[in-house]
Amino acid sequence: MSAISSPPSGKAIPRPTISKRAPIAAIFRPLPRRIKRKTDIPVLLPSELPPIWKKYRLYSYSEAEANVWKITVGTEPNCGVNVCLVGYLEAKRGEEPPKPDEVDKVVRLVKGITGYYDGKSCGGSCTPPQISWVYEGLLYSIQFRVESKSEGGDEAWIIRMANSAIINGPR
Repeated sequence: MSAISSPPSGKAIPRPTISKRAPIAAIFRPLPRRIKRKTDIPVLLPSELPPIWKKYRLYSYSEAEANVWKITVGTEPNCGVNVCLVGYLEAKRGEEPPKPDEVDKVVRLVKGITGYYDGKSCGGSCTPPQISWVYEGLLYSIQFRVESKSEGGDEAWIIRMANSAIINGPR
């Protein structure tokens, strides 16, 4: 039997903290189980959404095949058009990331992963900001309406979403 001794100062030794994965954002919670029935591609999902979406009721649905899974988030059930589309996440096997000259910016994500960021662009309609990265040989992408008012906010939020998905690992 071993004894735990106090340090000479008499103060208690702090217990090591147990690192817990952050839960995935509530909108995604039912999806990993459905996706994993159809594909073995790891499901990486963010732990939070941009703050603007906290005041809205959101809906999500997923699709999966052997070499891809996709998740769509909208303000209406089964949304597939711009007016109600909030975000889109996917992972693909056998796809290459964009070339650096095909994106607005190459960014550094956690674990030394390279991210490929495209900001919001508008023409006939607007395309939300997007980030793509390769994780364990698979191409992951998140495209999400951020609607941030702060400078650099859209980019910061998309990077934050990608980093939380990577840090928390497969679900």
